[in-house]
Amino acid sequence: MAYESLKKIYYKDNSKWLEEYNNRFNAPFTEHFDINIKQYGHNEAYPAFFCHNAEITYLINAIHSLNLELTFKQLSLPTVAMHQITQAYMIEEIQASNEIEGVRSSRKEIRAALELAKLANKDKAVRFSSIVSKYNKLLTKTKIKFATCQDIRKFYDEFILEEVATENIKNKPDGIIFRADNVELTTGTQKVLHMGTYPEAKLIDEMEKALAILHDERYPLVIRVALFHYLFAYSHPFYDGNGRTIRFITSYFLAWDFSPLVAFNLSLLIKRNRKNYYTMFEETTSALNRGDLSFFVTEFLHIIKSSAEDVIACMDTQIAELKKWDAKINSLNIKDKTTYDLYRILLQATIFSLEGITMQDLTTILKKSTNTIKSRLNTIPQNHLIIDTSEKVHRYKLDLEKL
Repeated sequence: MAYESLKKIYYKDNSKWLEEYNNRFNAPFTEHFDINIKQYGHNEAYPAFFCHNAEITYLINAIHSLNLELTFKQLSLPTVAMHQITQAYMIEEIQASNEIEGVRSSRKEIRAALELAKLANKDKAVRFSSIVSKYNKLLTKTKIKFATCQDIRKFYDEFILEEVATENIKNKPDGIIFRADNVELTTGTQKVLHMGTYPEAKLIDEMEKALAILHDERYPLVIRVALFHYLFAYSHPFYDGNGRTIRFITSYFLAWDFSPLVAFNLSLLIKRNRKNYYTMFEETTSALNRGDLSFFVTEFLHIIKSSAEDVIACMDTQIAELKKWDAKINSLNIKDKTTYDLYRILLQATIFSLEGITMQDLTTILKKSTNTIKSRLNTIPQNHLIIDTSEKVHRYKLDLEKL
């Protein structure tokens, strides 16, 4: 049975609502937090709590099982294919996270930042370079400190401050750590939906308590991450960039316990189900929900589960395509080993990446000079090749319809 919000129960049968609240609030395995949840426009605030339930247990087990299945599938992939699919998911994640907040970005811009990161050129700067830099750390499991409010602010400055300031200089943080003024979250018609925690002293205290929950290892990681995701959004520590920041932090922690592909697919799923995502926050913050964070946790675990299922389904299709076209390449009876290897790398780039592969990557993977790769490319029938010359860095892939 699905775990319903207390708000939903109230409107279905308000005679059972208060009894259900008391049952949840006083249940033996309920966790209580020293944070109050208050709906905008209401006087009453309610202490936050989390009630363990059967659906959460099911979801945690399902997520771990799916992750194990995905891990075995990843191990069956060639190294190049895994690199290509990871890069593609990272680009999609960054673009989707931007679009959720109404920030326009293109794959081309994000790819440019990725290419710059490979060159480690500190003298040049392109849009999203700081964001890409952090996502690369997530991929390599480089430690990022998120222990204190100061850590959150330091990360924010390195991750997104430049983008926020470019969009609107007035949105730069102006408090001791976070923001000094109040902030309202509104609809397109300027209806106020929520007001972030204020003043800053209260905001800092609330964020410290949320961070303590995030790092409390008595709870499974996915529960801690879901709770922190909600509490960060509820407190709203910055004027702008909160959504992109918390989605990165969520992905960062998930990537330590699960496949990075699951973490890299979250924003895309959230973007596809944006209305439901915002409803989760609205239902949880409602005065009729009385501080019960269990509904948000349950729904967020569904998102993680769907992310894993989505990646597995996509990978199954790609693996089937790889086997099919691998057989086609073998039927070509290519005698030169370098040319044969080149075909297979191009095939992987075609199937597992939307954009193809660069000359730099081809030379690195095949351990051959640029001249050698170019000479082999010249021996491949030109109708087999697609060369994207629309950008300074050309990209190569196969035209499978002509193969």
